[in-house]
Amino acid sequence: MTINIGDPVLEGVARGQQITMTGAGKFKLELRPFLNYTEISGQAEVPTTVYRGLSTGHSMPIWNSDQEQLYYDVCVPDRWDEASDIDVHIHCYLASAQDTDEKAFKLQVEWEHFGEAVVVPDTSNIVSVLTENIPNPTAQFTAYHVCFEGANAINYDVDGGGSEIAAGENLVLRIRRIAKSGDDTEITGELVITHIGLIFTCDKVGAAA
Repeated sequence: MTINIGDPVLEGVARGQQITMTGAGKFKLELRPFLNYTEISGQAEVPTTVYRGLSTGHSMPIWNSDQEQLYYDVCVPDRWDEASDIDVHIHCYLASAQDTDEKAFKLQVEWEHFGEAVVVPDTSNIVSVLTENIPNPTAQFTAYHVCFEGANAINYDVDGGGSEIAAGENLVLRIRRIAKSGDDTEITGELVITHIGLIFTCDKVGAAA
């Protein structure tokens, strides 16, 4: 069933029937992917879980083949429009005060997708975002939101026509902190990651048939 934004009522919509919106009828949906905590437990609790008030997170140095990384996966929702890139939002804070020079840190997202009845790939796609110009001084525990958008978003058709990400597929991710680029100095101390969110542009409401 298809409706247009501005239609006054919905009549004759069967329970469980999916509604597809047209035109500008789209909305954003944020999903928090599943964290593979087994990977952390198997590496003697690396990355380390840390606490600040009621907030919990994982403290991450620059990755150096030392398992300081986070793995996530999510099932791509049926509500997604299957025609737009997927943003990644990472919430984090500084474990230490920054009191010399201007500072910077850089996060990297590796991702891949696969459906059913296929060989699970061992490849990945990589995007990164630099957060720079952190002033001197900046207080310990200062929070940042790092947004992987535009050219740094998950490119739904990176593999070309016929191989796009599709609703219902697995979307798997690996998050690392990597060495900064640019002129600013690397932040003092570690970076604590508290939240990973995937932002889907959706044009459907309800379950698929």
